Amino acid sequence: MATSRATPTPRKPKASFSVAAAEKEWSEKERPEPFTVELLSGEIVTLRDPETLGWQQLAGLNAQQPWLVLQTVVEPDDLDRFYAEDFKGVFVNNMIEAYREHYGLLDSGE
Repeated sequence: MATSRATPTPRKPKASFSVAAAEKEWSEKERPEPFTVELLSGEIVTLRDPETLGWQQLAGLNAQQPWLVLQTVVEPDDLDRFYAEDFKGVFVNNMIEAYREHYGLLDSGE
């Protein structure tokens, strides 16, 4: 005669990372002042805080193409004014580097 065994209830795996806990921690964390840029025209443009961007957008911050970084961090309403400026490319690269430094986005090797 065969004995019947109860099928064990599968245990829920323990998460290695909790999005809910990270979101709570983020909401309580103090953020730096907004990063602003004064254009040649004298206009001030505020760039987006990287922590407010969706995870898909964050990939643009690591891009080596300055235009992709700008499309990611400049508000859509400000892009035309930003692109209308006639400054040298080296200044755009310097601005992006300052933005990354301001928000602590530099690689650990830098």
